[in-house]
Amino acid sequence: MTSAESGRFGEEYRPDIDGLRGLAVLAVLCFHADVSLLRGGFIGVDVFFVVSGYLISGIIFRALAKGTFSFTQFYARRINRIFPALIVVLLAVVIAGWPILYPGEFKALGKHVLAGAAFVSNLALWSEAGYFDSANKPLLHLWSLGVEEQFYLLWPVLAVIAWKKRLNLGVLLSVIIALSFIVNVIELQTSRGNAAFFSPLTRLWEILSGGALFIWSWEREGRPSRLSRDLLSIAGAASLALSLFLVSKNTPWPGLLALVPVTGTLCLISAGREAVANRLLLSQRWLVAVGLISYPLYLWHWPLMVYIRLANEAPISRVGKVWVMALSVILAALTYLYVEKPIRFRPGKERKALYLLPAMGVAAVLGILIRNQVVTPRMNDPRVATVESALGDRAPVGHFVDGGTDIAVYQTPGDSSRPVVVMGDSHAAQYFYRFESLGRTGGQRRPRAVFVTYGGCPPFPGVNHIGISWDGSPFRCDFVHAKALERASAPNVASVVYAAWWETYFEEQALYLTGDAARRAIPFQGLLADSLFGKLESEMAILRNRGKKVYIVLSNPASRWLDPYTMLPSRLRGETTISRVTSIARDSAELRREPIAGRLRAIARRTGARILDPFDDLCDASRCATLDETGSPIYRDDHHIRASYAARVARFLDPAMSEAPLR
Repeated sequence: MTSAESGRFGEEYRPDIDGLRGLAVLAVLCFHADVSLLRGGFIGVDVFFVVSGYLISGIIFRALAKGTFSFTQFYARRINRIFPALIVVLLAVVIAGWPILYPGEFKALGKHVLAGAAFVSNLALWSEAGYFDSANKPLLHLWSLGVEEQFYLLWPVLAVIAWKKRLNLGVLLSVIIALSFIVNVIELQTSRGNAAFFSPLTRLWEILSGGALFIWSWEREGRPSRLSRDLLSIAGAASLALSLFLVSKNTPWPGLLALVPVTGTLCLISAGREAVANRLLLSQRWLVAVGLISYPLYLWHWPLMVYIRLANEAPISRVGKVWVMALSVILAALTYLYVEKPIRFRPGKERKALYLLPAMGVAAVLGILIRNQVVTPRMNDPRVATVESALGDRAPVGHFVDGGTDIAVYQTPGDSSRPVVVMGDSHAAQYFYRFESLGRTGGQRRPRAVFVTYGGCPPFPGVNHIGISWDGSPFRCDFVHAKALERASAPNVASVVYAAWWETYFEEQALYLTGDAARRAIPFQGLLADSLFGKLESEMAILRNRGKKVYIVLSNPASRWLDPYTMLPSRLRGETTISRVTSIARDSAELRREPIAGRLRAIARRTGARILDPFDDLCDASRCATLDETGSPIYRDDHHIRASYAARVARFLDPAMSEAPLR
């Protein structure tokens, strides 16, 4: 994170602000190192945003007051501050990635190098998986830099216009901050977690709150008492401490709770360098020193963490993480001393900026060449690419639309007058292309399949999933199921298909009953589970009484040896692609799912539903294959069938379409 000129914004240098930046970057490092005590360390980014808004506003408005503000000088300073370390890290990430990344990963790296060089990483990541589910992306952390640079494009222009038009800056900032905060809260409430996390609109209030603090402190007359400043300082430190210890990656973010670290940061800055926490904690020389290198430290730590873990092909040990952080500090210090300082603090700043612009352009072009596979990695073996291609072979995934009032519904070709409704999680969605194939080949005589699915939400009534969903938003499984049941209950629906990876929700203690304020996890045995399966049975019985056919799709095989990653070569040794295990024992795969499958079979017998078993087509009498007849993986991870393979082979699903009444 950049913030500004190391806390220097005019007449006064505040070491406590550099100390605050040091504290923020250490919090982020601890979070990425999985220090359980500081589970909310990601709030360090929110601290950076506030500090950045405060310092940049100071630079702009002091220059405007003196009549010396120049866009050329402002952006030259920004370029000299941001570009040097970023260019070095981008090139280093490409060089380090060439020998250890697989073709698809290297291609994706090209996209993220381009996005990082163009300062739009947040926009590039917006459409991808959530921040907390992107551990293999070495440039994931550049999203926050993109937000800041987009702010730097907007705020100076707006500030100059407001200054020249003599607008009331307090009112202007209050309106913008309020609107941005409202958008932030709405985005989370409508379950678009990625939008809330990565959008500059939902982060603008954090940055501009720092700007508003500068305007307020700059214009006020007199200073608050020493006691008032000490109380502000203590309150600010307490707010940050609460944020670090109480929030976690499962907390919807930024949202309302982001007010806590933002307010805490504002209190600490407002308190001044002589206030108690600022003086005794933030002004410690070692913490100030960390603050001075916080920008390159932020840039280096995450790629090192990702690459060492990938090269090691295993999670990094605690001792290993300590070494990674130590190496990050060393590289950050060297970058600060020998890259940043010579460019930032020596004469000729505008001329240096002119050289840095084409240098960043070279990094962007390199990203384009990698993205278009003109530049390829060391392991550019077609066999590796074949295995790796399985990883992204997925069917459409449901998501919320229309302001959270509905979820995306995917439909296959076919007769819309007698549709088949498929409900469940991603294990239901993985069969989309099989139903599509049946609908396409059967023409209008086949019923249309309507998929109402959402990853992580099994088709149980009245439950929700503990934690945060794949798109970074809170789960709303009860809402999803209600929408699916609404579709299934329509008079013209011919058949209803329930599908899920049923057993995992009980193995992981992932579900709780809607309305249970304590969010007690539902175990497989006990009254809570009995109630849950009882509701499911009643729902199926009602659908059957309405003349609809009901199908229950059991779980497909699951094993770590199904995962294509186990078939890829060692990243460091790079031997020929081989499949370490070509099949798994059917008995052991069935044993895992049998307790849940037994309950579902009993429900089917009592309600007249029909069981559809993936093992019928994916296994023979004793083994379940991991590869198809061409040697390509059958699965895209350790439990999802590849969508293209399901389209060809999942014949066990056909009764749900062929037995539906034809027009």
